[in-house]
Amino acid sequence: MTILFSDNIICPREIRPKNLSILGRRKIQSESIIGSSSGKFFDRGNRVFEISFDVERMHKNPSEAQNFGLGHLCFVHALSPADLQIHSDFVGKTAPLKIRFAEASLSKVSCQIDADKTTFHYEFYASESEEMQ
Repeated sequence: MTILFSDNIICPREIRPKNLSILGRRKIQSESIIGSSSGKFFDRGNRVFEISFDVERMHKNPSEAQNFGLGHLCFVHALSPADLQIHSDFVGKTAPLKIRFAEASLSKVSCQIDADKTTFHYEFYASESEEMQ
């Protein structure tokens, strides 16, 4: 799986994202008459996708991990909002799936540096998604 943000690879194919979660929500409005046992529900059309995942990378040494961690943190934060793309891998005869979340906003990014390893946690919000060809 590959994940791109503003056409920059933030999770390369050779690194599997951890804890990938995609949650879709829609704003539903309810309306009922006082004293009535039933009501009506209306889809207001307001929808949001919450996408979160972790990316763990190994580095040659602790200095490289620190430099990458701090540099990447500043770099990726400056890209928002931008398109977020998730490309699945080719599995057997099943073609890879590519999903684009248009104008995704990076709501949270954190970096944990542990010796020669960096772990990034990303959280995005987007209102539109589409399958790419």
